[in-house]
Amino acid sequence: MMSLGGLAIAIGLIIDDAVVVVENIYRHLGLGDSPPEAAEKGTQELLGPVIGSTATTVVVFAPLSLLKGVVGEFFSALCLTLVISVTLSLILALVLIPLLSEQFLLPRHHRPKSERFIQPVYRVYEALVRWALGHRVLVAAAVVGSVVLSALLYLRLETGFLPEMDEGG
Repeated sequence: MMSLGGLAIAIGLIIDDAVVVVENIYRHLGLGDSPPEAAEKGTQELLGPVIGSTATTVVVFAPLSLLKGVVGEFFSALCLTLVISVTLSLILALVLIPLLSEQFLLPRHHRPKSERFIQPVYRVYEALVRWALGHRVLVAAAVVGSVVLSALLYLRLETGFLPEMDEGG
């Protein structure tokens, strides 16, 4: 049951790497690269970020599989399933997806109308980044405030795996 839970949690993470790589390859096709060039450039550009995002998940969940006792029994299958599935999805995204994209994504499939949607998003993002760079003190104060608020909320948070049970005995 916990292995299935691990797969359910990992579904979004599993397809994430492949979607990101395919989208970047598709973008390179739109820029005029040939399918082999688009596959190579699109994968190469995202190599670090994709490995980093998968490594973050692995680093968080792998140690949890080593827990002992009731908690270990409960979570080890979930954690191992999650770590193995996201690792395999990374390998497939970096090896299989570029090969398949090279074969099946062709320049004639690229639709410029999809870029009309993203251009306004880029403009808003650029405006927000420029505003943040122009108001560094305000942004830094907001970050410090968020960290302090998070620390205060964390200190008030009760911890424990299972709540105390009173069965009337």
